[in-house]
Amino acid sequence: MVVEKGCESCRKWQEHYYWEHMDVTKIRFFKIMTGDFTQGISIPEKFAKNFKGHITGGFELKASSGKTWHISVDKRGDELFLTSEWEDFVKAHELQENDLLLFTCCGNSSFKVQIFEASGSEKVFSLFGNRISPDTCKHVNDTVRQHGKHHAVSDSEDTTTPSHLVGCPHNTSVSRKLSAKAKPSE
Repeated sequence: MVVEKGCESCRKWQEHYYWEHMDVTKIRFFKIMTGDFTQGISIPEKFAKNFKGHITGGFELKASSGKTWHISVDKRGDELFLTSEWEDFVKAHELQENDLLLFTCCGNSSFKVQIFEASGSEKVFSLFGNRISPDTCKHVNDTVRQHGKHHAVSDSEDTTTPSHLVGCPHNTSVSRKLSAKAKPSE
């Protein structure tokens, strides 16, 4: 399949339109966490070059958990790096090698950040941040244990999905309804 290239003038116009006239909420970039990313990450060169007039000392990152982080932007040579407070962001979201972060512009130096695992799926933990206290974990574990005792699966019930993985452990009626729906109809 041969793809025809557009003319140089059209490509330049598209590039100009993207950076100068497009709704900023459509401007985004991604970074894959590789190497030593815990101390800071570089902002893609093309983004930094075209967006530098909008960067005023730092970025405001809004994570999927709803928490906002204020991260300093430092210049090292010709590159811009997210630095101060970045280490806290990394720890709070348990970022790991090959995680992918998608930065979507929300306005002047403000970005929504979505975090994906190396597998390509969104990192579920990042949706909650570290808002889960040890007391909450204990409560959930106790509830799951009780759920298993009171709703043991008999030989005649569908066992394709473990009951503790279906629905919320706090609402056993939802789990039972979902398990019933999973059964083949007779």
